Amino acid sequence: MSSNSTKYTFRSKQKPANQNKEALAVNVDAKNNHINSNVSEEALQRRKLRFQAQPQTKDYGFVSRGETRLKESESERRKYFDTIVSSFFKLCDEATRIEVRERIDVDSIHSSDGDMTMDGVLTSLRKLREAILGTKPSSFSKKVLLFSVRVAVPLGHYQTYVPSITQLLAPGVDLRPDERQELVVLLSLHWSHFSNENSRALSLLIRGCPEDTRTRPLLQSWIGNDYHRWLNLYKVEEDNSRARIMKFGLPKVLQHMVNAVNVSYFNLSLSFLQDYLPQDISLQDLEVYGARWSVEGDNVVIRARKVAKAA
Repeated sequence: MSSNSTKYTFRSKQKPANQNKEALAVNVDAKNNHINSNVSEEALQRRKLRFQAQPQTKDYGFVSRGETRLKESESERRKYFDTIVSSFFKLCDEATRIEVRERIDVDSIHSSDGDMTMDGVLTSLRKLREAILGTKPSSFSKKVLLFSVRVAVPLGHYQTYVPSITQLLAPGVDLRPDERQELVVLLSLHWSHFSNENSRALSLLIRGCPEDTRTRPLLQSWIGNDYHRWLNLYKVEEDNSRARIMKFGLPKVLQHMVNAVNVSYFNLSLSFLQDYLPQDISLQDLEVYGARWSVEGDNVVIRARKVAKAA
């Protein structure tokens, strides 16, 4: 008979007082034995789990700081990369996931262990990049580095994409012509728009992509301070990676534009200026570059005309 039925029976029958005490004692002992049994089972289960082999942590360190696990084990590198890709896919939208899958062979990755922030993804990619730095170039190392570039460039994280591109363009890496062109263009844009190393950027583009007819006009407008042409090219740029690196140079272009407009015009049409500027830049944003302009209807007063004094 269960403890519930025993308890129910005890409450439903009338017994002498001494019998009631004996029944109560038996019932309490049964309850205590049941509790002690549960506690023992829980303790045994905890003990069993404690002595089970624990999986090795995936919180790897940097090779540059003495960590060796990733450097010594290719299987660990592959598992870690699966986790990184899984984490990234959880953080990005569907369009980005599709784009990454189209440009990098990651369809074979089915890991669901990834649970990193975007900063964690970038940090983990650095750890993995350090681990493959001294290894022979392979299809896997190429995949890791290309993934690093295509994740980091849209985020503007040059600390990741510059060394990754440099490793990919090193001798011995088997790149397709379109992959090499992509990397050469991105690095030349970075050298010009971020580092202001214009000669180096143009030389790389001419040597690496002599047939390129799209990027060279952009570099020429940048080097020649042709803000009008550069802004038009920037506004129609559809490649997110190219546009993100170009954005590093946007403040310089806007500064040059404001300086030129300040000395060249008294008035300009508001609608003209709004169409001329990138969508995410307003007239108010130009104040930090020295644009002390005032809006009067559809007219923007650049500078007031001096009134000649009466004789």
